[in-house]
Amino acid sequence: MFAAWGRFVHRYRWPILVLAALSLLPSAWLVARGGRFDNNPLPRGTESRRALDLITRELPRRPASFGLILSSASLDAGAPAFREAVERALAPLRSDPRVVRLRTPWDGETPSAQSVSRDGRRVLVTVELRGGAAAAVALGAGENGEYADLRARVHSDALAVLPVGDLALNHDFTETARRAIGRAERVIWPVVPLLLV
Repeated sequence: MFAAWGRFVHRYRWPILVLAALSLLPSAWLVARGGRFDNNPLPRGTESRRALDLITRELPRRPASFGLILSSASLDAGAPAFREAVERALAPLRSDPRVVRLRTPWDGETPSAQSVSRDGRRVLVTVELRGGAAAAVALGAGENGEYADLRARVHSDALAVLPVGDLALNHDFTETARRAIGRAERVIWPVVPLLLV
């Protein structure tokens, strides 16, 4: 049986080689196109997923959120110029329907000491998002790309902007894994046809 198969492959080697190469085209298209990397660590049916569903159902819902640390090397957080720069940087988020609320140090009558660094050069702003429970997002189950889009809208010429929180961490992990897998695919892709031949 194997001898017959070997003779058949040897007799029609070029058509078989062409067919083998054509069968790789869909794979090449998928590798070039890429896809959405799913970092959801909680598959349905597991105890962890049931616990997360229970938390979401039974406990008070806190909105998903991420933080932004805005800092300046020359301006003090109490200076009007610093506050104006913060407001300019956050302006795109204030009009975005996906954002429920922005919590800044200036929400009350006086700047909140908890949201200003000891040296007075940095402030923490919390961006609360519409929909999605904080517990779900913290475990990677509720992020749908909103964070990356919203973070890209915040920029300033006068201030440095540093994202913090579970959403930022999950996004960075996902992007790092996606780039690493992409590099591995680019290295493996030329080798696989040689191994198959």
